[in-house]
Amino acid sequence: MGGTYREAMHVNKMVFHHVRVALEIGWTVPVNNFVKLNTNGASKEGKIASCGGVIRGNQGEWLGGFAKYIGSCSAFTAEL
Repeated sequence: MGGTYREAMHVNKMVFHHVRVALEIGWTVPVNNFVKLNTNGASKEGKIASCGGVIRGNQGEWLGGFAKYIGSCSAFTAEL
């Protein structure tokens, strides 16, 4: 019976072993004569939701942005 417990613990460690990977993320400028709009939304427990976004030009310059309290909605709706 002791061997069975050890085997189970070994399998458990293999299943729950996490590999951490570092990723570098970044923003890339749009091509000439275009602007880029980046948006995001979030909801906490479907009770408090907000969204926001930024608009940047093809040299990375700030053209505008917004932040808005939405109220009560799902995370899907806040993202939309």
